[in-house]
Amino acid sequence: MKTAFFTEVDILVILSQVNKTLNSQSCSPVDMQKVLVSISELTKNVLFHSKSFGVITTSITEHSIEICVTDQGIGITSIDNILQGLKNPSSKGLGLGLLGVKNMMDEFTILSNEKEGTTVIVKKYFK
Repeated sequence: MKTAFFTEVDILVILSQVNKTLNSQSCSPVDMQKVLVSISELTKNVLFHSKSFGVITTSITEHSIEICVTDQGIGITSIDNILQGLKNPSSKGLGLGLLGVKNMMDEFTILSNEKEGTTVIVKKYFK
């Protein structure tokens, strides 16, 4: 599934669709919650921080889900600091969203270039 999102309402629709699909898979309630929280964090980061809209692509198999969230926004200049839990003083949030996603998911890749946007790819294996 590939979907563009522009508003928080769009994010709610995406979460509902993924939830419905995961309910028909061999995904535990704990893993489902981790996936849904990760999607929420990644997509809201796009809306709140990138000054852009985003695109989410999900690929679900019997044993896993892969999620790719991209934007064409301002990029992230301090990825290493963010992934070490160091808060950006200019950020409005707690600064734990990406780090939390990294800890909840089994695989985590982030690519970002200033003024070119960000791509985050995560994967969760169902146990």
